[in-house]
This record gives sequence, structure tokens and C-alpha cells, in this order.
Amino acid sequence: MVVSGATDRLTYRTMEGIEFERRGELMVWEARNSEAFRQEPYADLPSSYLPTLIVGDSTTDWDKLGAEYLETISDTLMPDPAVTEIAEKLLRGIDDPKVRIRRLVEYVQSDFEYQAIVFGRRAWKPNMPAKIISKKFGDCKDHSLLLYHLLRDRGIEARLALANTADIVEPDIPSLDQFNHMIVYLPDGGAGRFVDTTDKSNDVIELPPVSLGGRLALVLDEKRSELKRIPEYPRDSHLISSRSRVSIDTDGRLTINENLELSGYASIYFRASLKYLDGRSQQEFVQTVLTGWMPTAQIEEFSIDNLEQASSPLLLKLKYSISGRMSVEQGKMRGRAPLSWERWLLHAPHLDRRYSPMVFYPAKYLREIVIIFA
Repeated sequence: MVVSGATDRLTYRTMEGIEFERRGELMVWEARNSEAFRQEPYADLPSSYLPTLIVGDSTTDWDKLGAEYLETISDTLMPDPAVTEIAEKLLRGIDDPKVRIRRLVEYVQSDFEYQAIVFGRRAWKPNMPAKIISKKFGDCKDHSLLLYHLLRDRGIEARLALANTADIVEPDIPSLDQFNHMIVYLPDGGAGRFVDTTDKSNDVIELPPVSLGGRLALVLDEKRSELKRIPEYPRDSHLISSRSRVSIDTDGRLTINENLELSGYASIYFRASLKYLDGRSQQEFVQTVLTGWMPTAQIEEFSIDNLEQASSPLLLKLKYSISGRMSVEQGKMRGRAPLSWERWLLHAPHLDRRYSPMVFYPAKYLREIVIIFA
């Protein structure tokens, strides 16, 4: 990369093998012998292993940038009667502060469709609150602005916040170009929590936003905008619990009655996939996941609970059979336990060579199996 002109105002940060050189008035950065970028499962952030250059303006700071951005969207921050009408209706008869916050958050999360528009210089400004309410859909800016207004209309402290879902934010290089997403920050008496209502499949109040745990966000405040760190993912935030009753026939056929509970981030994949399907299609989807690990598995009964309640564990009740799993050898029955969900959780496609570090959410799997011989 080569930059010319008034370079005296530039500041930069390099990571992972980029060399810098001044050639007269030119600033030159060069990455040599670098590997091509490859999409790999469970990859760490690109800047952790790829040549990375971040360039910014040395004469600005985060507070100044925050103030400039708030000025840019100042007309959308004005109180709106349409918001007051909705907020009053939603919270009528509700006095508990925590319940009031959850009610407003879940309203935006469940009643508004997310349509992504990448945050950037050509898409910095959200729609007006009344328009968002009327259209019933919007991008991250629209979702965040509406929640911000609803909370503040009811006297609940809230701030807009900018984040980066794709990589780290470099704190020493103030630039709004480091952000691609907007969320909401609730000071919450000093504890602080970040809420992303574009996530339609998770408990967005109790858990850090997906892809943002431990990252920095720019909290926008008319008094002072500053970087704050989003909480790390809790240890039990990705939990799968399975309780199975397995009957084994004399021919080695297994009949399994299973209660599967998915909590936190573990529920996102299934909830996001199943909520838009009808009952038959839901069973077919789960059938496809099962046969991916156990080709002879066949679902006989299927039910699902809490599909629309993102703050509650997703519950699947299954009855399915598997043939050819067990065999009798020298008077002994041998075979492998039906551990399909463990394989689903830990699976990563085979790579002859991996180029990126592998990263998992903190995960816990609880398995209880009762075996009955028919």
C-alpha cells in the first residue's frame, strides 16, 4: 500500500509481517511472502494471523469522532410521539425495571425484521423512528435507534454503540471506519451490558452479542464518547443437554427417546433454521442433521418447544431408530453409542493444512444415557 500527499497527519498500526518504508514523500507498506486468505471453519480473527494494516488520522480522538457522528444523526435522536405511544402500550401495568427492559428489548427483537446494510460512510444514518415503526424492518442502525428511543422514552438510560463483528478494534487508531455494526449499551448502574436486537434467536439481554464477546465498542455519549469492552462469553453460554433412553433389540436395532435442550449460543443454529419452517419441514431438517452423522437414523416422533422464546432453552423431543448400530460377536453385543449431537457440536471439515488458528465458543455438553435391553 502506498500513500502520498499530506501524510504528516497519518498514524498507523501494522500486524503480522508488514514492513514500512518512507520513500521521499511516500509512505509504503509491503507484505512479503504472505499466504492467501482462505475461508476456514472456526477461524480466529483475521488480524491474528494475516498481514494487517490500520491507518488513521492522528489529529482526532474517539470522543471527537463520537460527537461528530452524533451530530450527523442528530435529527433521528429527537423524541418521537410514535415511540411514546408504543412504549406506553408495551409497559402498561409493568413496574419491575428488569421486566420493563426485557419487554422493550423483546419487542424490537421479535417484531422487526432484520435487513442488513453494512455500516459505513455511505450508510451511517438510520431511518427516523416513526418510519422504522411503520415499515417493521430495518438494519442494525434502525434496530438500535428504535430500542434506544423506547428505553429513553421510559426513563431508562441507554446509549448507541458502534462495534466490529469481523475483527478487533485498534484503540490507538481512532476511526469510524473500524466499525461495521451498531448495538445498544445499557449502563445498568455501572455493570453495563450490550444488546443486539438484530439477533433473533438468542437471549440478547443476558448474553454478550454474537461475534462480539470481549471486543471493544465505541459508546456514543453527548458528554463523552469512549471505548468500552464488551463482556467475555460466560462459561456456560453454549450449553447442550441430552437425556436419552435407548432400547436395544436382539438384532442390534436401537430405539431412542431423547430430550434435547439447547441453551445460549447453542440454540441459535437450530432456532434460526426451524422458526421459519412448518412442522413437517422442521422434522425433515432435524432428520437431515441426524442422518449426517448416523445414516440409518429415522425419526418416528418429533416435537419442539420454546421456538419463539429466544430467552428460554430450545427443547426438542425425539423418538428415532437406528439400524446396524450394534452387532453380536462371540455371544457379546458390541457397537457405538449414538453420539450425533456431540459430533455436530465439535465437527470441523477435514483440511490437509490449516492456515488460521481455531477458536470455539466456551461450550458444555451434558449427556445422560439409560440403556435397556429388549
